[in-house]
Amino acid sequence: MGYVALESLRTVRRRSVLITGNYRTQLYDKQKEEYLPATQGLGMFVEVKDPDEKVILSRQYGSEGRFIFTSHTPGEHQICLHSNSSKFALFAGGMLYREERFRQTSESTNQRVLWWSIVQTLILVAIGFWQMRHLKSFFEAKKLV
Repeated sequence: MGYVALESLRTVRRRSVLITGNYRTQLYDKQKEEYLPATQGLGMFVEVKDPDEKVILSRQYGSEGRFIFTSHTPGEHQICLHSNSSKFALFAGGMLYREERFRQTSESTNQRVLWWSIVQTLILVAIGFWQMRHLKSFFEAKKLV
């Protein structure tokens, strides 16, 4: 599970303000009860909305760094930080669901193809049997057999 530590965030209430946020992602080890350095591929998704709910910043960052945006609207801004590890977990969960659905569809299709081929074989055998009886009766009627 990812942990986000927002080290510093400076805000000033003026018309146009440059805001800087520093962050660092770390993994928490429940057994050791301590934070570990970020692993390769762990990063941060930052989304900032102004007081009018308009998205100012929406970007993927690395495991440690800072984000900067300029606020043109005074008021309370929403800063949402998401670890991409949770997105990967959701992605993997979605993949497992799709894989299960695909497997069910494949098994269903395979079973239908099997039954269709059995029905076709029975029809061919029945038609062949009927043709043999019909030809036999035809030749017996013509007294060729």
